[in-house]
Amino acid sequence: MLPSCMKLIAQARAEVKEITWQALENEMRENSFVIDIREPHEFAEATYPGAINVPRGLLEFSIQNHPELKHLGVDELLNARLFLLCGTGGRSALAALALESLEFRNVYSIAGGMKLKP
Repeated sequence: MLPSCMKLIAQARAEVKEITWQALENEMRENSFVIDIREPHEFAEATYPGAINVPRGLLEFSIQNHPELKHLGVDELLNARLFLLCGTGGRSALAALALESLEFRNVYSIAGGMKLKP
């Protein structure tokens, strides 16, 4: 990976909230969703039970219209607890930063992603 990409990911991780796999189990409640931002073929291989697949490339444009989320009103969606999952935690940190810039209030990146999933 390019050094500039690593720097961008490190900056994103410093700015967003990260959560561990162990803490995630205690944080799941009503209006909490695990959003797997990996590509569909990665998602098909393995994911978190009940996770919703919204690929990173479409996240900002399609999260509101995803079949499992579109029942939420705008305020409900912006206040929902979103736990973002990727392969190692890099893409999810960048995605969390992007969603926060769109006024999502409770966005977390799952530290280490699938690489550290127990």
